[in-house]
Order: sequence, then C-alpha cells, then structure tokens
Amino acid sequence: MCQLPGLASDASHVQYGTINQWNWNFNNGSELVQTTDSTLKKTFPIENLNVDLVVHTVEGCVSQPVSKTFNLTEKPATNISVQDACYGDAVPLFATTLTPSVPIRQWYWLTGDGEIDSSENIKHYYPRGGIYTVAEYAVNGAGCSSDTVTAQLTIYQTNAKTGNDTIVAFGQPLQLHASGGDFYQWQPASFLSDPNIADPVAILNDNFQYIVKAYTSFGCPTYDTINIKAYKGPALYVPNAFSPDNNGINDRFHPVMMGMQSIDYFEVFNRFGQKVFSSQGDGPGWDGNLNGKPQPVGTYVWLIKGRDYLGNIHSEKGTVVLIR
Repeated sequence: MCQLPGLASDASHVQYGTINQWNWNFNNGSELVQTTDSTLKKTFPIENLNVDLVVHTVEGCVSQPVSKTFNLTEKPATNISVQDACYGDAVPLFATTLTPSVPIRQWYWLTGDGEIDSSENIKHYYPRGGIYTVAEYAVNGAGCSSDTVTAQLTIYQTNAKTGNDTIVAFGQPLQLHASGGDFYQWQPASFLSDPNIADPVAILNDNFQYIVKAYTSFGCPTYDTINIKAYKGPALYVPNAFSPDNNGINDRFHPVMMGMQSIDYFEVFNRFGQKVFSSQGDGPGWDGNLNGKPQPVGTYVWLIKGRDYLGNIHSEKGTVVLIR
C-alpha cells in the first residue's frame, strides 16, 4: 500500500438497518478514530499498519472486528530537466529522483507530441517546431506512483525561402523577399539596401546570386538561394519561335520583360488577320490553341505595348514561327 494523504475505505453492509458509525483502531490501540462516514481521510506513517474496524447501526447493532495489515511504502518524488532545441536535433529529456531511498521500478514520459517513453533519460525527435509540454512520473516496486511533473520546451524551426529565380533590367530596383525565419542575413551583402532584413532592394548591372540565411533568436539556421539574371533594359524580349508539344520546353509563346512595370496588351494574329491570342500583364503566354483547337504551323504576327518602371511607353511588333 502506498503512503498517501488519502483514504481508508469500508465496504460493510447490513441486510436490515443503517450503519451510522465506524470505529477505526490502528496498530492495536495506538490510535482510535471514530467517523460517521465509511471513508477515513488520513495520512499514514511509513510502517506495517494493522487496522481493526467495528461498525455500528442506528438500531444499536455492533459488528465483529475486521482486521487487515498493510505494508505502507513511501511513494517516489521526481524532477525533470528539459531544454529548447532546433528542429531535427535530438532533444535530451532527463529525470531524477528526489527520494533516493525509494527504488524506481519504471519511468514514464509523455513527450508532448503524442509519444510515450519509459526510460529514465531519453533523446527525443520532435516532428515539427512549436511549444511542447513534457510530463513525467515514476512508479516504485510496490506500484506507488509519483506525482506527475511537467515542463515546457520550445522547438525552433526555420525554413528559408527566397522565391523563384528571376530576371531584372540593369539598374532596376529589385525587391527581394525572404521568409521562413525570425531574422535574416543575405550573402554577399553587395548591391543590397540592407543585407539584414527580409525584404532588401537590390540594384544590379550583372548576373548575381544571393544566399539568404533564415534563423531565430536560438539559432537554427536554414538557407536558400536565388539567381538573378540581369539584362540591359528596360526592354521587351520576344522569341521568334515556339513549339507547343507539351514536352515542357518552349511550350508557350510569351515575352520576357526587362524592367517593365505593366503590359497594356500582348496580341497574336494569324496570316488572315484573325486574333488568336490576347492577354494583359505578365501571363503564361499563348499555348498555340484557339478555343481549344491547335493552330497550324506557320508564321504569326504579334503586337505588344507596355510601360517600364521609369514610366516610358514601349510598343513593338514582330513575327513568331509556330513549330510542331
């Protein structure tokens, strides 16, 4: 039996009448307790405990004494130590006993992510970043459980992202954007308005590659790379051929815009003057179909008009060959 500030409970019953008094005798008269309830709340010392119980009814009937002996065992007390970590690292969870004289038969961990473990000290991998509440308790040889102790830990996770590779005109301000962390560092710092923010502005006159580090106050860095191709511009570059055969290479006909702020229209006409494609803005381009029907191979005329980031109007036309 575990030493508990708890219960001694009686299950006596009578066929006739009502029990209204319980006389408890501990260790042959060392302590006598009378209650008017079948349950006695009492903290017992750690010892071999002999209990005698006599019950009385309202009608004046008295039972024969019932005796039972218990071996009281001290319940264990424990403490735990946890620490914050980066996602992907093994997190050490340590337990210690505060009652060395009470041997621990089994340890139990609730790691806070739905997993359980039964080692004294464990290394646990968490499935994602976040705040977790860890709980632990221990059981001694008699099956007495310690109180459950808890602690919180934080798993820090970053996922650096810079977006897709892009193109830009010489001298055109390019807004970069990083995500996935609390703090950022761009490398190299060349041509950037501020290399230590998420959204610096780059002004380039040549091709360039940036690596961004996303991290937290705890560390835990991750990295991503963006490649930037710089062209002389502002200008509109339009290919002279495309092959819409769905092989993932040159399947759509669209302009490449260097330093353009907006596109008023981009239109394609067949040799009969019929408009087969029209769009505004930087769309995916023409797929070689008209109303879902593939158009024949041959030469098509295109027209385009747009405004660059300096406010200048660009209006051009030319031809493209559709190849199948």
